[in-house]
Amino acid sequence: MDAASNLSCADPEQLGSRYYLERPLGSGAMGQVFEAFDLSLSRKVAVKTLLPECKEEQWVQRFLQEARAAAQLEHPGIIPIHDLGYSADERPYLAMRLVQGETLGAVIQRLADGDEETHRQFSFSRRLQVIARVAEALQFAHDRGVLHRDVKPDNILLGTRDEVVLADWGLAGFSKPEELGPAADPESRATGLSADGQIVGTLGYVAPEQLTGESAGDAHLDVYSLGATMYQLFTLRTPHSQQGTLSDVVGRILTEEVPPADDFLHAHQGRVPRHIAMIIEKATARDPAQRYGSCLQIAAAIQDYLDGEAPAVCICTGTKSLLWRMLRLLDNHPHAFVVGGLLAVLIPVLELILILMLW
Repeated sequence: MDAASNLSCADPEQLGSRYYLERPLGSGAMGQVFEAFDLSLSRKVAVKTLLPECKEEQWVQRFLQEARAAAQLEHPGIIPIHDLGYSADERPYLAMRLVQGETLGAVIQRLADGDEETHRQFSFSRRLQVIARVAEALQFAHDRGVLHRDVKPDNILLGTRDEVVLADWGLAGFSKPEELGPAADPESRATGLSADGQIVGTLGYVAPEQLTGESAGDAHLDVYSLGATMYQLFTLRTPHSQQGTLSDVVGRILTEEVPPADDFLHAHQGRVPRHIAMIIEKATARDPAQRYGSCLQIAAAIQDYLDGEAPAVCICTGTKSLLWRMLRLLDNHPHAFVVGGLLAVLIPVLELILILMLW
């Protein structure tokens, strides 16, 4: 969702007989979100309404598609839908749980601005935990045949109670839309393009195959977008430059690999550790076959890194690689490079001696 600064609630209104719209929270391509009061249950909620200019049937169906997608996904990392209704002018609206907090996009902006408090709060470890929780929510959706198709920082909400929530399922696609019944939107099949050939998703985060319409309609779309989000969270820049014409940007996405995340040195956070960069690199591979096969694999790779687990073991002794652990130390303490370099040479020799002794 975009910032709410362009919205106005100078004339608060009652929506139907149940909701009182209090203040705007954000706006997207087809809807706007308000903080509202549920008169029936006396509680705060978020209400998303369809924009007045989006009355065409295709927009209505896409809005209802969001309700159908989110209604199937009862997960702590996905905002639950409370109610679906229609306003006096027959525009649909959704009532959902209100998450008090901010978007990941807002956090990234403060990090990019060099805000010291934000850099203290969002260490590399905490950033990894955020991505892992989004990955788990996406995996839950994928297991139920739902793709998000618009994963990006502005659609990830960080609540004041430590919630990490994936929002805005308005572009969701279904791997088996026929199971939704005759009301299913023809655009609900989980491909990369809409029925009229328009790009589904946000340009800075879409997978290359979303731009060409060659997507198989599987988890690789969301894997890439989550990887692109992770890339920006760690490097504070999008995977590909957004400068130039639309054609220029699309051309870069289609023909260029994402620059390694550890290529950049930031004044307030240093360089991205190599093993984190490797996770990002695999998630954002241009070829879908080279990416992680699922978001669960991303979450597992992150957890292994956080736990200090080695990605491989010594094939002779079955012990975790001491060399890998030393590289982890260098990731977190780059000033130890000289000592670490010597140890990186000595440790394989010691491992070889151990193997010979056990032979």
